Amino acid sequence: MERIGTVFTADCAEMNEMGAGIVRNEGMVVFVPGLVPGDRAEIEIVSAEKNYAVGKCLMFVCRSPDRIQPRCPEEERCGGCTLGHIPYDMENQIKQNTVRSAFRRAGLKEISPEETVYGENRYGYRNKMTLRYDPASRCFGYCREGSDEVLSFRGCPLCPDRFSEIVLFLNGQPDLTAPLRPTGLCVRSGSEGLSLSIRTESDPEDPSALLNAVREAFPDAVLISVSGSVQDAAPVRDRIAGLEM
Repeated sequence: MERIGTVFTADCAEMNEMGAGIVRNEGMVVFVPGLVPGDRAEIEIVSAEKNYAVGKCLMFVCRSPDRIQPRCPEEERCGGCTLGHIPYDMENQIKQNTVRSAFRRAGLKEISPEETVYGENRYGYRNKMTLRYDPASRCFGYCREGSDEVLSFRGCPLCPDRFSEIVLFLNGQPDLTAPLRPTGLCVRSGSEGLSLSIRTESDPEDPSALLNAVREAFPDAVLISVSGSVQDAAPVRDRIAGLEM
C-alpha cells in the first residue's frame, strides 16, 4: 500500500471517464485528477486503499500535446464536468475504453464495444441544469468537486445560454430569492419549452414577487414554480425516443 505523502514522478498513459489520469508507482495504480495521457508529472499520494491510491499533481515535468485549455474557467474547481481539458474525439475514445474495461472486468473479453455515439456539438447540449443555493452569498451555483461549497456562477458552457441567463438573473435578485429560503434550482428545456423550479425549505408564504419578475424577464418559460406553488397550468412534456413523458 502506498504511503500518504509519498512523492514520485510518473508518466500518464491512460485516463478514466472521471477525468483522472492513471499512473503506476511500484506496482500500485494511482488515480490523479487532471492528468492527461502524455503528461509527466510530480505526484503526491493523498489517500490510499488496498488496491489503489489517489494522488495530486504537484507540478508538470512535461505537458501532454493533447492537453487543451478548458472553455469553462471553473473546470478545475467545479464538479459539473471533468473532461474539458482534452479534445472531443479523445473524450469519446476514453468513454469507449471505459465500456471495454467494464466488459473485461466482467469476463466478457470477446465483446468489443462499438464506437461512442455523440452529438455534433460538445457545448450547449444539456437539457437540464441543477444547482445548489448558498445562503451566505445568496446565490445559486454548482458545488466544488467533492464538497458542499457552492461556487460563484459565471455561466455553464455545457448548457444553453438561456439557462445561464436565468441563473444570473436570479442571482441578481437576492432581495426576492433569499426570503423564500431556497435550497436549489432546476432549469429544464423540453419539447414544450423552458421550465424552472426553485426548491425551498418549506412552502413560501408569497412567492409572487419573484415569480412575476421571472415571468416578465423570461416570457418563454412555460412553467415556473417555487416549492409547491405552480404559477402556470401548462404541463411540461417531452418526447424522447418516440415516447411522450
